[in-house]
Amino acid sequence: MLGLCRDSLHLARALRMGQKPSVTSVEDEVADLQPPKFDDEIWMASCCQVNSMSRFAAEFCLYQPDCRLFCDKGMDCKYLKRGQLSQRGEAAVHLDTFCHVAHDVLCAAAAADMNARGTEVVNLPNLRHHPRVLLPYVSKCWVIPNYAKELHDLFATDLSSFPDALKGAQVVVLAHGFRVNSLRLLRTSWVLRQLTRSLPQRIVVLAFLWPSHRHHKSYAKARTDATEAAEYFATLLLLLGKLRCTVSVVAHSLGCRVALTALTALTALKPGASGASGAGTDVPQLEHVQVQYLALLGAAVPRDALEPRGEFPRDRLLARNVDIFYTHKDSILSNYFKLGEGIHSLSFTSDALGLVGPEGSTGSTAAFDVAEEVSSHSAEQYLLASTFTKRLAMHLNGVQPAELMGLQKKLTQEFITETSTEDSGAESC
Repeated sequence: MLGLCRDSLHLARALRMGQKPSVTSVEDEVADLQPPKFDDEIWMASCCQVNSMSRFAAEFCLYQPDCRLFCDKGMDCKYLKRGQLSQRGEAAVHLDTFCHVAHDVLCAAAAADMNARGTEVVNLPNLRHHPRVLLPYVSKCWVIPNYAKELHDLFATDLSSFPDALKGAQVVVLAHGFRVNSLRLLRTSWVLRQLTRSLPQRIVVLAFLWPSHRHHKSYAKARTDATEAAEYFATLLLLLGKLRCTVSVVAHSLGCRVALTALTALTALKPGASGASGAGTDVPQLEHVQVQYLALLGAAVPRDALEPRGEFPRDRLLARNVDIFYTHKDSILSNYFKLGEGIHSLSFTSDALGLVGPEGSTGSTAAFDVAEEVSSHSAEQYLLASTFTKRLAMHLNGVQPAELMGLQKKLTQEFITETSTEDSGAESC
């Protein structure tokens, strides 16, 4: 756990009184930050530009992220603003778990780190310290070719230099939704990691970061970019297949569109696939690409999306088992999904799958109404719902439900605080 820097409380009070942090205070705050920390079971694959939530990066990078837990609300955190009233209960747990740092301090610290050492591209040494590959606190990364543009290059890639930690591993890939920055994604990844840590086998959580935009009025743009992000997501699944990984996917909100688009596209690439472009393509490596489990949490897609005539027919998804988790208490999907989809496509759409569930469940698709456990659009609330944790353990060949349920209850008490929406509120540096 990361303790709250008490100096941050002083800075928060000063900012509320209208003072601007001086250069000295920013430098002092940077110097007081705890050093970066890493977890061998938390990785990130990013196609998002470092200093933006709306632009794709020049390179698709795989790396171990800095796992310090910064509150994504920063100095605007409601518990900081409550002062002494926040020193007990869930607020105290939140303050002891997350470090609260001003946005300009985080940016200054990230810039200083990138200027000091840069990032080595392990599999492309000619790109070493290239300005297109600068990741804060990341000493080395791996660049992944985009399968849609360089399919054969990906299959011809020498994977010997790729991280041993991923080779043959059981991997859970996490796809985030609308308006999520790297800090918020790491927070969600951390919760998922705590759940998988209780299982007997080693499981890697691999977070997929894509430009999901910052402003709440940018849904139509994010909706469009989700389709492009799906190409990168499919590339990641292809890479994991080549590394002989056992793959599960947990997708939330608009991230469900990213995952479903990718899994549909990969099915079309399968040798002998019918009725789709790319059928019969000689890509034998695809036999190793198989998602054993797909969990759709609060899916921001139409409720008929997985029907035979829907946008993502179930029989065309490269996923062995699919679980759908939904709640009618999701005010985000209830109030904004139809509006956002209408603005994007200029046509009427049905209710969201994550709000009302599917029209029917058959075969290897199951649907779960989690309204008694999930009262918002929060990804963390879905992850900590007992219905989800039981299904996750079952599909990952987990251990005794009692052990996992005990951890789930503990995390729910100690972790869930400001998770009523998935709005990150601030751009990541």
